[in-house]
Amino acid sequence: MDEVAPEYDVVVLGTGLTECVLSGVMSVKGKKVLHIDRNDHYGGESASLNIEALFKRYGNYNQGEEPWKKYGRVNDWNVDLVPKLLMSNGELTNILVSTDVTRYLEFKQIAGSYVQQGSGTRATVAKVPSDAGEALRSPLMGLFEKRRAKRFLEWVGAFKEDDPSTYGGLDLNRCTMKEVYDKFGLEATTRDFIGHSMALYQTDEYINQKGAAKETVVRIRLYANSMARYGKSPYIYPLYGLGELPQGFARLSAIYGGTYMLNTNIDEVEYEGGKVSGIKATMRERSEDSEGMKFSTKTTKIIADPSYFPGKVQVIAHLLKAICILTHPVANTENSDSAQLIIPQSQVGRRNDIYIAIVSSAHNVCPKGYYIAIVSTIAEGSSNHHLELQPGFDRLGKIEEKFMGAPIPLYEPLESGRNDNIFISKSYDATSHFETTTDDVRDIYRRAEQEELVVEGLREGDNLVGQDLIHELKGSGQSSESSASVSFPHRSFSVSSLDPASLLVAAFPPFLLELHLEFNAPELRGASKDGSYLSGDVIKVYVGPKRKRYSVHKALLTQYEWFRNKINYFTVTFPLHDLLAEDPKVFELLIGWLYRNNLNAISTTDEEVAEKEVALSVDLYLRACEWDMPELQNALMDRMRIRTTCEYGFFPRKLIKTIYESTESLSPLRSYIVDSFIYKGIQWDEDAEIEDPIDEHFFLTRKSALKTQLDAGNQEFVLDCYEALFQLCAKSKIRDPDRGTGCVYHAHKRGGRSAGDERAKGRLGRNGNHFNGGSQATVPIAHAHREFRHSRKALPSGRVV
Repeated sequence: MDEVAPEYDVVVLGTGLTECVLSGVMSVKGKKVLHIDRNDHYGGESASLNIEALFKRYGNYNQGEEPWKKYGRVNDWNVDLVPKLLMSNGELTNILVSTDVTRYLEFKQIAGSYVQQGSGTRATVAKVPSDAGEALRSPLMGLFEKRRAKRFLEWVGAFKEDDPSTYGGLDLNRCTMKEVYDKFGLEATTRDFIGHSMALYQTDEYINQKGAAKETVVRIRLYANSMARYGKSPYIYPLYGLGELPQGFARLSAIYGGTYMLNTNIDEVEYEGGKVSGIKATMRERSEDSEGMKFSTKTTKIIADPSYFPGKVQVIAHLLKAICILTHPVANTENSDSAQLIIPQSQVGRRNDIYIAIVSSAHNVCPKGYYIAIVSTIAEGSSNHHLELQPGFDRLGKIEEKFMGAPIPLYEPLESGRNDNIFISKSYDATSHFETTTDDVRDIYRRAEQEELVVEGLREGDNLVGQDLIHELKGSGQSSESSASVSFPHRSFSVSSLDPASLLVAAFPPFLLELHLEFNAPELRGASKDGSYLSGDVIKVYVGPKRKRYSVHKALLTQYEWFRNKINYFTVTFPLHDLLAEDPKVFELLIGWLYRNNLNAISTTDEEVAEKEVALSVDLYLRACEWDMPELQNALMDRMRIRTTCEYGFFPRKLIKTIYESTESLSPLRSYIVDSFIYKGIQWDEDAEIEDPIDEHFFLTRKSALKTQLDAGNQEFVLDCYEALFQLCAKSKIRDPDRGTGCVYHAHKRGGRSAGDERAKGRLGRNGNHFNGGSQATVPIAHAHREFRHSRKALPSGRVV
């Protein structure tokens, strides 16, 4: 076979997540990799199946029946075979970002993390508190216990692994976690949810292990930091299911020269001197009648999942798992579209926890109206396994379909693999996250390569996610005379590379998905001048693939609304942000403007209308710089931050006159200021079917303002405003020539109004319909007057309606 080389550095058998991560990493590091799977699909035991394949795998139907058809289109389902989620600040997420596999994947946050206390009818389900503030509000604890838990979580927040002074007088390298709990006087139920829902231990064995306290605290901090990264919960999940993860790493390997072969059986493993030397295999054709194509190749190293070498592994436990289809959210999870729910073993008289992972149509894994819940635990008996999962089933309510097979054996290798150079992975355990899987990845790599796996900066020199736009900002660290053309999907414009406006563009989503920072909130404006905000705690930000560290004063750094409530989450500094996909040079410019108080905000929307608007704002900002109008510069930055129309009187009379004198009649800048001027103050009712949103009061409130503009000599501006108002009142159906049949105010993908486009209010009725009842957009105010320019009759000077 032409595509199979005579020799490879490593042959990988099985396309489970563990194997695909190692294959991708080794390919990036320059290894020549052959990756084989006996199946016709990627994923192995971590694959995602459609609904038909799920029925056939578990045999939940009789011959001749097709029960899957009642659940809609087969390929609308992507049901995971393993019940796991990703910690948003965890090791797998770090590997995904560092290897740039995120360019092939999209993630959505899991809506909540919950824990059960009690059992049966007395069971209570509540959100897992992740910080001192949430501990005080949690129904899981009484009043005095809340205070003790608050003190404990504050101590965890202050903990630094490399600083014994933060250990609180405890020798964490030797003491047990029981001693730590005793020091803070925590009750048994509190220890339960901390150990099982935050530290994510499966049993209570950790409590009395000598020297395990430090690891436990580190685990709790991982949970808290993952929670702080995005809010709501510490978990994220790939759209279209976990089966996307191994496929993403497989693509990475292929890009770096890895060879992939599905439908391929291993016929023989060859040895020389007790060590592996090659393989013989057969790649089958799709047709069952074909004998397939046989080949052989040399290798000195094999990485495989346990199924390929059953004699080299041992069974350490059995996993119980039930995949359940629901038509309703799980009770007491605030109607969440997704959740993680842990039932600690002590609450239901077991030795192992019960896990419930819930996802839904919000994650593109099933049709709308359905939920997928996977209940899992470790088997503790030899029969009646469904009864072991019953506490989980009780939490789910009515179950439409349940898929539960025999207990699944969990394997681990008998040897390290160094004797014969065959390195075998472990089975996926019952934990709800991938941290144990990444531990296995690092362990296999260490054994196979005789060195630690370092993924940070693994793809140095390549563009990471969102870096393309940054690299278009040529000369961002050069002189201010240089400029670059920046392309949005809908238009292009030039920016000065050292101006705050360039940074606004550079940080504008969706191009830099990880830069979620806002600088100099309005209430802090001017504070840095007198130094009052240049003291106190600093936030550490790690930027770029090499994680270059920057320190920013906490008082000058804010984030989105969820973070405003958590800015004092810990009383001391801790690494808050990993911006691995960012360019440190651009970040340095942002820091510079932060402390010079010139850059006041960064926009946070990626809608098409906002992209056009940011282009106009940048254009106007640059003109404001030329005209030496700092008030306008600040106001424009505020506008971009809050994404609303300008304040009344936002554009001073002299500015309007200057713009009209320096632009042509069809300039979009003219439309921009007319739009802002006209729309200030209208209170649109989003739910009402408004027949005529413009009333006499609206005209009266504009009349004096227009008269003021007329007296200032801005006659053409007044005329444009009049024409725009005329068009709005007349409900003109003139089509905007710049946009064809599209509508500037909302997306037509699902007929709804785009979130974040506040200017759409009043132009849409219920469900995002146009007021004119059709699919054609009525012309926006900002564009209406353009059409009139070609046919208007001159109005007498001074005439104001």
